[in-house]
Formats: sequence, structure tokens, C-alpha cells
Amino acid sequence: YSEDREQVQEFEAEEGLMLAADIMRGEDFTPAEELVPQEELGAAKKQLANWQDAHYRRQLRWKMLQKKPQPWT
Repeated sequence: YSEDREQVQEFEAEEGLMLAADIMRGEDFTPAEELVPQEELGAAKKQLANWQDAHYRRQLRWKMLQKKPQPWT
């Protein structure tokens, strides 16, 4: 079993599919929530929501422009 697991890990490392759990021991892993203050996480979430909203509006505007008949065609 250990040889199979070792081969799988080598393949995953080559393909870039290795998980953090495979690289770090459990006791060395600290969740981001413990490293970053809650206020900063809130600001990051708000910034992400704003970006997603702006991206959605850009996509919608582009779709509407494509559907709208153009006067020069």
C-alpha cells in the first residue's frame, strides 16, 4: 500500500494535484481564520462580492449588446 501511495503522490506532484494535507502534517496546519483578523476577512469577502457583482454586470451588459440589433447592420 505504501508503495502505491508513494507512486500516486509522485504522479500528483508532477501533475500539480498534490493537496496541502499531503505536504503538511496536521498539527502544522493553521486555518486562515486563525491567522487573519475577522475584520480583514470581512473586508476581503466584501471586496470579493463587489468584484463578482461588477463582473456579472459586465457580462450582462455584453450579452445585451450582442442581442440588441445594431443600427449599422
